[in-house]
Amino acid sequence: MFDLSVAQARSDLDRRLPSNHISRLADIVSTRHRDLPELQLPSPFWYSVRNQRSRKYDGPVRVCPRCLAETKYGRRFWRTCFAAACPIHGVELSFTCHHCRNDLPYFGEMAGIVPQFWLESWPTCPNCLRLTEHITPAHPMLASMSRRWIAALAGHRQHAYQPTDFLRLSARTIQRFTTVDRYKQVAELIAPNSGWSGHVATAFLLHSLIQGRPSLSAVYAALGMEFQPVQLAKDIVV
Repeated sequence: MFDLSVAQARSDLDRRLPSNHISRLADIVSTRHRDLPELQLPSPFWYSVRNQRSRKYDGPVRVCPRCLAETKYGRRFWRTCFAAACPIHGVELSFTCHHCRNDLPYFGEMAGIVPQFWLESWPTCPNCLRLTEHITPAHPMLASMSRRWIAALAGHRQHAYQPTDFLRLSARTIQRFTTVDRYKQVAELIAPNSGWSGHVATAFLLHSLIQGRPSLSAVYAALGMEFQPVQLAKDIVV
């Protein structure tokens, strides 16, 4: 769970919890981030569950309800910035409770009383104490690209791209489509009903680049240049 070195990630994407995870998590929650240099993620591809406000490892997590229904342990892929859809079940990863709309915390307090690690309380939301097993089908392009990201994390080339180059391009594109206003407009035009519209837009753009038939506006977006949101959305989807 905590050994997120690139070498380990390539050989073991799904790692079971260590036997002493309860005490280890308690140490993490009570210790400031700067005092734990060994827990700093070594790659820009990893998504941190560290809460910037509380400065503790308490939220939010990304999970596939169907994966957890089969085997109850955290998947390494969920801890990456690419995690938005399950490459196995083709559903969107959950990061909020569909009842109370609160984030699913990595480590919190059950009903504000009993300290709980997210895997211990799953599938009960620690905030409203209701089941959080809602399933949302993922866009097929996002599910397909998630399989490519898994393969790249395992060290496999993606057509003309080296694994690291492909992941770096993917991470930059996701960051733009989820944080920059102009890119966010495109993402919402492409996938208005998705909780991961930025990832869906990224999947479409990467697909066009991989196929070698990108539109001019898609190339502009990949390079971070100016473009018209509506035209780019049309070009990527087509």
